[in-house]
Amino acid sequence: MKKIILLALLIGNLSFAQKPTSDSIHKNIIDSLARLSGRLLGVNIDSSETIANYMLKYSEKHHFLRGQGQALGTLAGIYNSQGDNGKSLLYHKKTISIFKELGNDILTNRMRVSTSILFLQAKEYKQALAYVKKAQEYYLESNNNSDLARTYHIIGIIYENTNKGFDELMFYLKKAEEVSRSFIKDTSNTKAHINLNTITLCGILNSQSEAYINRDKGLTFAIDLANKSLKTIKKSTPDKHYFLGMSYFLLGKAYWKKKEFKKALLYNDSSLVAYKTMNYIIGLKRTYESRKDIFASLGNFKDAFEAAEILSIKKDTLNKEDRKKEFSRMKVEYETDRIAAEKDAAEARAQLAEATNKQNKNYLIGSIVIAVLILLSSLFYFARLKAIKISEGVAAELREAQSRLVLEQKYKESELKALKSQMNPHFIFNALNSIQEYIITNKKNEASDYLGRFADLIRRYLNHSDSRSISLIEEVESLQMYLDLEALRFEKELSYSISLSKTLDNETIHIPTMMVQPYLENAIRHGLLHKKGKRKLLVSFTKGEEGIVICVIEDNGVGRKRSVELNQKRDKNHKSFAEKATQERLDLINHGKEQKVGVLITDLFKQGEPSGTKIILSIPIL
Repeated sequence: MKKIILLALLIGNLSFAQKPTSDSIHKNIIDSLARLSGRLLGVNIDSSETIANYMLKYSEKHHFLRGQGQALGTLAGIYNSQGDNGKSLLYHKKTISIFKELGNDILTNRMRVSTSILFLQAKEYKQALAYVKKAQEYYLESNNNSDLARTYHIIGIIYENTNKGFDELMFYLKKAEEVSRSFIKDTSNTKAHINLNTITLCGILNSQSEAYINRDKGLTFAIDLANKSLKTIKKSTPDKHYFLGMSYFLLGKAYWKKKEFKKALLYNDSSLVAYKTMNYIIGLKRTYESRKDIFASLGNFKDAFEAAEILSIKKDTLNKEDRKKEFSRMKVEYETDRIAAEKDAAEARAQLAEATNKQNKNYLIGSIVIAVLILLSSLFYFARLKAIKISEGVAAELREAQSRLVLEQKYKESELKALKSQMNPHFIFNALNSIQEYIITNKKNEASDYLGRFADLIRRYLNHSDSRSISLIEEVESLQMYLDLEALRFEKELSYSISLSKTLDNETIHIPTMMVQPYLENAIRHGLLHKKGKRKLLVSFTKGEEGIVICVIEDNGVGRKRSVELNQKRDKNHKSFAEKATQERLDLINHGKEQKVGVLITDLFKQGEPSGTKIILSIPIL
């Protein structure tokens, strides 16, 4: 850990010795130091404070206002972790003032949330609620789910401490969990933001568990929630985090309430170890308070008394110099403190500038050494980055292969749906009715002819169903057979024509199988079927742009609007299965293709009245 801090300070000293740099370079340096300080906060608070103080000096040296705000905000969080609420509040307000001056709404509202937590710890719940509500309004307007989850969480904690109804406080805690989980699942977010929200989720689960324990609403639920938080925090972060200690503490308290005292003591021990590692005094106080009760329940009054003594010491540490009075006094004397702090900062900057001028002559050698260290670090970093990219590439190829397999399965399912839509019971029933009618009327030749054509058509459809593509001439032959059968059923009241442009090479051009027939069937069933008198259907194939075949289907039916009205009168729940299956198949065929199958449907009118429908299919040549 010391090596990490030393390297950070060495890099910073190099930066002091250089000529003035751009804000983007200062931003990168401060962001790196802020991330390092944040990681150390959950492990070693003293080291985190050292980095944060250096951030502040660096930013003041280079008059980088944004960096000063980040440094002050980091220090505010550190002092809060140490239990120094008064000092933390002072730094929070300084930070908010800087970010307001910069017009940075995101960071301003984050500090409002942190300030709300300070008021919450000081048990000034009205002010805590005012700060967090103001931040929540901004996050709702900006659709910022990452920070919105925290505001719901804090409101739930405030309601827990103000004895609001259980359902009301759980509403906010459940809302916080919902928003946090949705953010974590969103793969478009960065890994760092997802990890941060995972930590937030652990805190939310702990708060829910604590609410169940305190309100005696279900210890089983409380244990389950604390275990979920424990499992998540162990999996998501390699460093020990104070939520880990909280999860152990809640499990110990829940098992104590269940009168499983030995198990309660084991979890209390784990909580104690976690908090001692971090020297988190607030957590240690709560743990020793619960520990005293557990020992007493076990009849071990000696250890219970010892825990009570340690608890008294921890309370004295927390209340040293009367923190609550200091917090109230800080609010009144904020302006005085701000002026004094600015004066101290100016003096510190002057002293630092003087010291820097004296030491510049020694920095050349140090700069060369650091440059070599940075170069070596960069080589290791880029080598590691290259290895990560290779592994990510392999993973991406695997995901792509899996995606292709799923797509292939959907493609087959779509082909089967399309086949089912073409050989649907309605068409088969009509065909068999026509055959039956020929038999009854003793028209054996016509029945035999119709049955033969029907069998040929079915055989052709079944043969084509296994192929993804079909030659244009074969498609036309299939359409010819289908329309011949439909013409027989309409008893010569249906006339049709299929034309092929001479510019098309019918033998070599291939298009997706069974692409046109569903649209012909739709034209007959929904347009021409309801028309009285002569029914006409025109089909033409022409050459379009490079690699495109244009198919135009035109009928003189009743039009789409009238067809919908008639179908709804007949069956209010009517849905066109063929249209749905064909649309799904089109989507799969078009997936990942530059040239896509296009469908344009136009209603035709004559003297203001519907006179049919025109469909234009743009089919890429396979």
